[in-house]
Amino acid sequence: MSDFSFIQKDIKGRSFCFLSSKAVYWSQLKTLIVADTHFGKVNHFRKFGINAPIEAIRNDLSTIKSMILQFDVHQIIIIGDMFHSMYNAEMDYWLRWRNMFSGLEFVLVKGNHDILSQAIYNQLHITIKPHMLVIQDFCFVHDITALSQVEPHMYYFSGHVHPALTIYGKAKQNLTLPCYFFDRNICILPAFGSFTGTKIISPEPGNQFIIIGESNIWELNPKIQSEI
Repeated sequence: MSDFSFIQKDIKGRSFCFLSSKAVYWSQLKTLIVADTHFGKVNHFRKFGINAPIEAIRNDLSTIKSMILQFDVHQIIIIGDMFHSMYNAEMDYWLRWRNMFSGLEFVLVKGNHDILSQAIYNQLHITIKPHMLVIQDFCFVHDITALSQVEPHMYYFSGHVHPALTIYGKAKQNLTLPCYFFDRNICILPAFGSFTGTKIISPEPGNQFIIIGESNIWELNPKIQSEI
């Protein structure tokens, strides 16, 4: 079993662990939070002759299994784009994996890629939230920019962006890594799926980041990037 490193943050009096595996663990609710898993994307691409890595879903589900075993997980919230497109063989693989955790609740806040029918979600034993999920003072929504208004008393967890940050070092060196992006009362999660791209974020005053490396995780102040 893998032991994932994490950074713990208290948000509105609750404890959240931001994991090196690109997931968040809400300890009080025993809930794991991920975004943009894009299961089925590999088969979708291979159907069009693109040589995508078939082991991607196996590795991703193995990572989720390891997190379930390391932490006391009772529920998993997926903040959108759980499945990439139409039903394909990867969904069958996912269902076989899911049956190993029949007591675990899966909740999907639908994203723009989540186009399967309700009957299929029922078959996969996934609870669907069409637009957002609100728990206490926290709101889970796939694309924060799609909201007409962000309430100042709420804290938002979102996905969709696949954020990454370019770190600049001395001698014109740079490295782009996935990250958690924080802005006031918003956290945008990195894409969990291993076969996904990233979007480089341009830091602005007040932004905070948790950077995910190959074997470590750390907080970064954009003002000191050039010193790394």
